Amino acid sequence: MPPKKAAKETSTSNGNIPFFQIFIFLIATVSMAINFGIITGKIPIKGCVGPAGKDGEPGLAGSPGERGLQGAPGDKGPKGDQGERGPQGIKGDPGPLGPEGPSGAPGTNGEPGKDGAPGSNGTDGAAGENGSPGEKGDTGEQGPQGPEGTPGPVGPEGTPGPVGPEGAKGDKGDPGVDGKQGPQGDKGDQGPIGNPGPEGPQGPPGDMGPQGPPGDMGPAGPQGPPGPSAEVGAADDADIGE
Repeated sequence: MPPKKAAKETSTSNGNIPFFQIFIFLIATVSMAINFGIITGKIPIKGCVGPAGKDGEPGLAGSPGERGLQGAPGDKGPKGDQGERGPQGIKGDPGPLGPEGPSGAPGTNGEPGKDGAPGSNGTDGAAGENGSPGEKGDTGEQGPQGPEGTPGPVGPEGTPGPVGPEGAKGDKGDPGVDGKQGPQGDKGDQGPIGNPGPEGPQGPPGDMGPQGPPGDMGPAGPQGPPGPSAEVGAADDADIGE
């Protein structure tokens, strides 16, 4: 077997520092400087996001804050849509009787009526009684013709003859004089009240009122989860440096 080579011994007899020791010293110095800067916050390091911590217990309710000043009134809002038609209202009581109106002008006379139909004929009167005949005398000798005697009395009137045909219609007579105006009749009963008219359209909305005062401050919320810790990153860098 060939003889083993002896390990190379580093000689420091001449007072020179080996290069390897200088390199290790520089690395250690830089690592310490980096760790110091991270600890003091001179070198910001974003640590890894750790797991979410447990929710903390809710804190005590804070004291109510002071009431703020009243805010300025807001701008007038837009006009709203027309609302639905409401139900029909209850029928109201009849109003009081109004004053009596003036009398109207007298009316014009109507046209005269047509002539009536002719009446029926009357009945004939009863005939008078005949006188009793005288006794018949002896027949005398015919004497000379005497002078013409006086006319005898007029005999009784004969029975009337049948009714003749109806004569032609006469001319229309003059209109009669206007009669006096009759008395005013009694006033009639009041008529029934008419149904109420349809409901009118909805009016425009009024101006917006002033803003109300702000409410009291609510209780404090639960404590949030803790943020990522920077010490975790610093410890990892320290391990790498070593």
